[in-house]
Amino acid sequence: MSFVPARRAVATYPIKATVYDENGEKSQIEFIGIYVRDSIKTVDDLRLALANKNYQARVGEPLKRPDGSTPPEWSYDTDFAFISDKLVGWKDVKSADGADLPYSAERLKTMLDDYPELAIPLFGGYFDAHQGIREKN
Repeated sequence: MSFVPARRAVATYPIKATVYDENGEKSQIEFIGIYVRDSIKTVDDLRLALANKNYQARVGEPLKRPDGSTPPEWSYDTDFAFISDKLVGWKDVKSADGADLPYSAERLKTMLDDYPELAIPLFGGYFDAHQGIREKN
């Protein structure tokens, strides 16, 4: 089958987390995160900016590129700010009665308040969605 390159409006990635309920029982959460589709340069700049932020916090000075320039600044104050900027939808999130639960920024906030365990998978999901699937050897 031939590949026909076309600009895609979004990038998707399966979000998975194991949480414990009030009885200590494991529950698996799975749904599809739908993210803004960014260019490879934007994704690389975000990776480098995040690495730079973490490096600066440890060492006290910014990373330097081989050419001597400094990476871009990380522009998000919180993980939630990043997630809410990059996540634009979801699939397979249901209400208590089993109906599809449409995405909204307010519902995202409520979900993360109720399930803070989803913050890391949602954060990383943006980068994973732009990386593609890694094949097992």
